[in-house]
Amino acid sequence: MKAYHYEFDTLENVRNEQKYINSIDTLEEEGYNNEYPIVLDLDGEVIDGNHRLAACYDLDILRGYIPIIVIDSKLLFDNGLMDNEDDEESFYSFCKKNGEKLSYSQVTYENGIYQIV
Repeated sequence: MKAYHYEFDTLENVRNEQKYINSIDTLEEEGYNNEYPIVLDLDGEVIDGNHRLAACYDLDILRGYIPIIVIDSKLLFDNGLMDNEDDEESFYSFCKKNGEKLSYSQVTYENGIYQIV
C-alpha cells in the first residue's frame, strides 16, 4: 500500500458549529463509529469528516487510530456525490468501494497542522 502523509489546515472554524458539538456528544457517549471514515481527496483535503476530526482531536481520541479513505474528488463529482448531505449511505458506500482504504491511520497535531500518516 502506498504511504500517505497529508497535512491540512487547522479546524478552528468548525468548532463553533452544531455538527461539531453533536460529534463531541456522540464520541463521548458511543466512541468513534468506524462505519464513517474520514474521507480525503488525493491532495489531502478533507472531503468529509472535518467536524469528527476536530472532535476526535479535542477528546484526545487521535492518540489511537481512525479510519481514513482517500478518493479522487473528480470521481465523486462525476457521480453526483460531492454533496453527501442528501444521501450519506450512497456517499460512504461509493467511497469504500472506490477509494483507497488506509485501514487505520494515525492522526497527529503539531505546530498548528493536523497530519495523517
